[in-house]
Amino acid sequence: DAAPSAASAAAAAAPPADPLAGAASLKEEGNSLFSAGRTKEACAAYARALGMAAGGGGGGGDASRALTLALRNNLAGCELKADRPADALSHADEALLLSPGAAKPLYR
Repeated sequence: DAAPSAASAAAAAAPPADPLAGAASLKEEGNSLFSAGRTKEACAAYARALGMAAGGGGGGGDASRALTLALRNNLAGCELKADRPADALSHADEALLLSPGAAKPLYR
């Protein structure tokens, strides 16, 4: 019984073959945590996902840009919920750099 859990832990610790897919998976995990009211954990998942998306070599094109925009928006929402408006503004500003016409970062 111990072997499968050790293998699962090793797989979870290994970097994903596709950093963008790994980042998208972490984003979905963050969304679930945020919906469950687990804001601190959601913020951590979004931050890890942002690091993966940024570390993906930048070759993701539009998909990478869209994911990074969504993560910046989600992090801004987390920071607002955690009563850290300056941090929320920083993430919203980064989102606006990616998409100057986006409404969500302007709202946040």
